[in-house]
Amino acid sequence: MPLNLTSLLPGLVMLTLLGAIAIHDMRHQRIPDALNASLAIAGILFSFSGHGLPPQQAFAGAMLGLAITGLVRVAYHRARGRHGLGLGDVKMVTACGFWLGPQGVGIMLLVAALTAIAWSIVRQWTAASRPSRKTILPFGPWLALGAVVAFSCA
Repeated sequence: MPLNLTSLLPGLVMLTLLGAIAIHDMRHQRIPDALNASLAIAGILFSFSGHGLPPQQAFAGAMLGLAITGLVRVAYHRARGRHGLGLGDVKMVTACGFWLGPQGVGIMLLVAALTAIAWSIVRQWTAASRPSRKTILPFGPWLALGAVVAFSCA
């Protein structure tokens, strides 16, 4: 199957937005709403264009992403008294759900969690000062990696 701009453009848009999100989160420990909204809108448009997931699957993926990350955020806050997952991360997973659907969201979250844990372990072994339980680990870059892996698997 020959590659054409129509088949490459959505992936390039997604990759560009995920890259911007990952870089911003690494630098500022914050994911701007404008980037998450752009990712969500592009995913919705991709779905309705007929080239992406059917709209029902896209919306199911977004709702599943919102439900899982929202519950994790609330449960962690109740257990620890502080937020372990930022609202930007929750919005990002929701936006990616429009691109990935329910199965893709599962793959995304699994890849993100495993790579973030692996990075934390490596960082703990190699860092001059040991990170504590309060050390902030931006999760956006790991979510972006998980989204790219899930999108590539589709």
